Amino acid sequence: MKVLLILLIFIFNFFLIGCTQKEENVEALTEEDLVVSETAAGDFILRLVSKNAVYEAGEPITIVGKLKYRGNKEELVITYANSPFTFDIIESTRGVEIPFAVRSTFRNTILEYDQWYEEEYDKQALPNDNNDKTAVFMSSYIKEEGFPPGEYEVEVRSEFMINTGQTKEDHSYTTSILLDVKELN
Repeated sequence: MKVLLILLIFIFNFFLIGCTQKEENVEALTEEDLVVSETAAGDFILRLVSKNAVYEAGEPITIVGKLKYRGNKEELVITYANSPFTFDIIESTRGVEIPFAVRSTFRNTILEYDQWYEEEYDKQALPNDNNDKTAVFMSSYIKEEGFPPGEYEVEVRSEFMINTGQTKEDHSYTTSILLDVKELN
């Protein structure tokens, strides 16, 4: 009876350890699949994250800009135009720049110490060229889910101002990633 009890405990522990290790491996794989670029300067870290390095045409693109404050205050108010993030995208095989709309309304956000403030890229575009080739691409870009097939350089720029009471400090940071969008097979 004791042998059976010890054997059952051993088997239970074996399965428990096996399941735990699998969960840790899945988390590690998920993090490895992300495409991350980061710039750290002064009290701030700017990070650009994509869910994948390679997408299929028509697949939703997940791109997130993140900003973290690492200074000596518990929180800090930043002022920016519409968003602290501007996403500049160039489709490099065609040489097409996809403009990002920036409004001139000013907003404030409180950054808490060591906490990410983040915004997901919202696909938008403004007409930028009368070139027929560019117009066809932009039409496809606007109408389709995801991005059309091609190679993309995505740059996030974070520009904001801090009012320290006596002076205003302008801050500007950039980082970029490369993405590939493949034709559906």
